[in-house]
Amino acid sequence: MDFLTIFKNLNLGRLLLALILAIFVWGYVSLTVYPEQTNTYEGIPLEVRNPTATNLIVRNTTTKEPITVTVSGPRDKLTGITSSSLKPYVDLTKLTKPTTDQFKMELHVPDGVRYNIKPEKIEIQVEEVKISNFKAEVQPVGEVSPDYTLSDIKITPAMIELSGPESQVSQVKRTVARVDVSNRNLSLVARTTNIVLLGANDIELKLDQVTINPETATVDIKVNPNFQNRDVPIRVTTIGQPALGYVVGSASRDPQFVTIFGEPNVISQINYVETEPVDVSGASSDIVLDVALVQPKDVLVSADNKRAKVRIAILPLDFSTSLEYQVLQINIGPGLRYDITPSLITITLSGPYKVFQDLQQKQFKLEEVKVEVDLEGKGVGVYSDVPVKITAPDGLKVINPPTVTVRIVSQPTATPIPTSPPFTPTPSLSPTTETLVPTTTAIGTIGTTATRAQTTPSPSPTVPTTPTPHA
Repeated sequence: MDFLTIFKNLNLGRLLLALILAIFVWGYVSLTVYPEQTNTYEGIPLEVRNPTATNLIVRNTTTKEPITVTVSGPRDKLTGITSSSLKPYVDLTKLTKPTTDQFKMELHVPDGVRYNIKPEKIEIQVEEVKISNFKAEVQPVGEVSPDYTLSDIKITPAMIELSGPESQVSQVKRTVARVDVSNRNLSLVARTTNIVLLGANDIELKLDQVTINPETATVDIKVNPNFQNRDVPIRVTTIGQPALGYVVGSASRDPQFVTIFGEPNVISQINYVETEPVDVSGASSDIVLDVALVQPKDVLVSADNKRAKVRIAILPLDFSTSLEYQVLQINIGPGLRYDITPSLITITLSGPYKVFQDLQQKQFKLEEVKVEVDLEGKGVGVYSDVPVKITAPDGLKVINPPTVTVRIVSQPTATPIPTSPPFTPTPSLSPTTETLVPTTTAIGTIGTTATRAQTTPSPSPTVPTTPTPHA
């Protein structure tokens, strides 16, 4: 064995010896200066990293037993670990659909530290998010004072939105705002109340994962004396007088009826509720107004119907006049004559006052109205119920136009006087010659005008001193 070989073997032995000594020293130091240590922490909260999908929500993240974390490692590595720094978690960020499964819990610890989590896994249910809208309701609690009753209950907003796990939202049947009205005799105005979720049989539900939007509502409740009620019609009243030539027509109202409250013996005597008087002075067209109702004594009028929208019709005032006219004929055939029965008839003309006024300003005389029967095409005979043609001015109408009877005959021809042959006078006979003279009677007269006229216009209305009711 040469020197080089001996040297190499000697160095290798020393190297191995040095390594063994180093390991021994390190183990000694680790065991004496930084000994191995194990710490156990109980009741550590679990962090669930929710799915990124917005349509999913996590349910049942509570374990059946408290989470216990055990960490082991060199004492210097465990120095900074506390129960608050331990954050076991379950990562659900990659889930895309509902599921129920066992998920392993994980934990971040420093290098060189070992850990153990009990239980190792947790069962988690992931559901779809359900959004539902419910009608907001008011649920009075308790009884108001004797002789009082609740009415006109209102809630704002009208709808409540719920969102959360489908299994929880599906349990909800109603959303209500509970209001305590015990022994109240005054109305509630703008009372803010929490929304309560009710399930089957109106059992209150406590659903920790359901979001209520909004969580509160504003409630208004009328507390009225416990009177009887009755619906009565609304009567529109007017004062004043329309423009000349116009009259007040019918009046409509909305609503037509109003609810009154009061003692039975009082409201039984009230058959209607009047509006405040509407002034129609000088009106020549329809009037549309929103007017207040007059509250009768010792009764209450429904708060929703203390005013009414009324429409009052303003109509042209119709006048009428009656005149007597002689009936004329037109278009009588040649060689004919006629007789009209009756030859004088009374005609009634009716129309707005303004038309009569305009005719008067134009100096038109109603006596100039033509009253005729058309005999065109009619031959000899008697014709009953022949219509009379009356040419009335524009804007006027004939009331019940009459008919007449017409008799048509032929014109008579003149009869010549006969010439007697000469007679031989006889002493005992004195011949007498009778001359027949034809008689012609003019049965019809053409071209006559009205003989007299009587005008009887309707009297002008008088301005009332008290309101006029319009049922």
